[in-house]
Amino acid sequence: MAARRHCACESERWCCVIDMDMFYAAVEIRDDPSLHDVPLAVGGDAMISTANYVARKYGVRAAMPGFIARELCRRQGVELRLEGPSGVVVMMEGGLRFKPVDMPRYQAASKIFKDTVSLYGPMKMLSLDEAYIDITAKVAEAAMVDESISEVEAASLLVSRMREEVCEKSSGLTCSAGIARGCFRLAKMASDVNKPNGQFMVPTTTQGMLEWLHSMPIRKLHGVGRVSERELSAGLGIHKVGDIIIKAAELLHAMSSSGGHWLIDAAMGVTDMEDVTAAAESGPKSISQERSLSTAKSGSAAYLHEVLEELCSQVMELCAEKEQYGRCVTVKLKTFEWDVKQKSNTLKREVRSGRLLYEAASELMSTALATLKKPIRLLGVRVSSFQTAVPQGQSTLGDFLAAHKASSSRVAVDECITVESHEHGGIGEAWSCSVCTFLNKATDRRCEMCHENRVGPVAELGSSRGSKRPMLEGGGSRARKVHKKGAIESRRRSGNTTAREEPSTAAPQHEDDGGKDAGGGSSTVADPPPQVAPMVGWATAGSGSQGGKRRTAAATAALDDDEDDDDGIPIIPDLEEEEEEDMTR
Repeated sequence: MAARRHCACESERWCCVIDMDMFYAAVEIRDDPSLHDVPLAVGGDAMISTANYVARKYGVRAAMPGFIARELCRRQGVELRLEGPSGVVVMMEGGLRFKPVDMPRYQAASKIFKDTVSLYGPMKMLSLDEAYIDITAKVAEAAMVDESISEVEAASLLVSRMREEVCEKSSGLTCSAGIARGCFRLAKMASDVNKPNGQFMVPTTTQGMLEWLHSMPIRKLHGVGRVSERELSAGLGIHKVGDIIIKAAELLHAMSSSGGHWLIDAAMGVTDMEDVTAAAESGPKSISQERSLSTAKSGSAAYLHEVLEELCSQVMELCAEKEQYGRCVTVKLKTFEWDVKQKSNTLKREVRSGRLLYEAASELMSTALATLKKPIRLLGVRVSSFQTAVPQGQSTLGDFLAAHKASSSRVAVDECITVESHEHGGIGEAWSCSVCTFLNKATDRRCEMCHENRVGPVAELGSSRGSKRPMLEGGGSRARKVHKKGAIESRRRSGNTTAREEPSTAAPQHEDDGGKDAGGGSSTVADPPPQVAPMVGWATAGSGSQGGKRRTAAATAALDDDEDDDDGIPIIPDLEEEEEEDMTR
């Protein structure tokens, strides 16, 4: 179903995006207050996960190699001061302090953050430190309790209280928030306006919202990265969001239709009705963990397997917490040249233990490493293709098709058995060969087609065993009726002739079969059972023979006549074609 699109300010929904400030670094500073005023980076020489605001003044940012960040600080004369036993000691390390990533502590702080904001409405976690929250119900409730305040004021007060509660419960971790009507994209942009430890509300009138939005750099649009910013700026002269509207025609000509229209919608404040409630109920599409590796150890296979095992254990803990287990395992490798290699494998069953996940991921990692042949700076594990639980009592499409197939098979077999039992006078049941599927008489001990021995008991009919089933009813031969092209063709076996009759309401006539076998046995041919290839023109030798089979003279003559006469009805090919038409009907 397509989402309903409209201007964000026309919506009655209130959207909030809340983002923790320098999350990893804030946890480190909280646990070690001496780091508060020094340039701090969380990570290593391979890559920095985040940096505090002191380090950001010197150009240090996330996803930057640590040795580059250290050189930036060194060139700007930054000194790292640490207190030693003899007083203040100046350490010339480029002035940047590094702390290794400590994921368990960050996850514990993230859980406090998540548990707190989830009390304010349906929410969706975008990462450990960022959440989208629909606060519509809470805003309406606050406005009803205090009629002296508007919904705008109620939304602002509500978000302010939520931020204070997060700070209190997490022992001093601050967060910033953005508030907007009807559009999480606008709320995301607003969350960066008053960082750190602040909040901003997008103007609620259409004119005010557009004026604010069009003044923003295009880089602030959620979904526009550095590459897109460079292309739009250098190629089309688009620097601010408002330039997108001015140069919309050029944009649509230069970009793909979907990409161009997406940018125009974003610049006009047009939103699609993102349903956070549905996203929260459906759960994540995948669960993953990544780790930046030590530069000195990245070439060690033992170190890589150790990190991989830890990542698999963390992924399985998250899967158990969310009660979602997947079949697709993916390993991600990133080199120091920023080349990314991913290997996936879909298993037969869901992975429910860290050991099984590690075994599958280890094999994928070994394959990827053999292809890359370069040192690795980042390693990640992802589980996806979750099996969705079916509500109790609800059938799936697969159950329906399986039941229908089984029912159809039972009906077909029942019809075959009914025909055979009728022709045998109601005694015994026909059986189908397990090798060639030929339908045999109840008294046959082996298949008349492939001579495969029958599995199971055999019904006894006295001397009738060893001869073809009779076609005589009341002393005469029974006519064979064949439906073909709207006509009913009745075939009689009398000597070497084959006759055709037009459709008639009268009952088919019966004639005596005058053809006899050399061995004295009857050479009559029974009707083929439904969906089973008929064996026409074969007879069983009588008691004086060795039990072999041969084509009857009548059948041979009929086939010869059919080859010379275009109007003739070939017995074997026609029956096969008619059975195919029957199965189609």
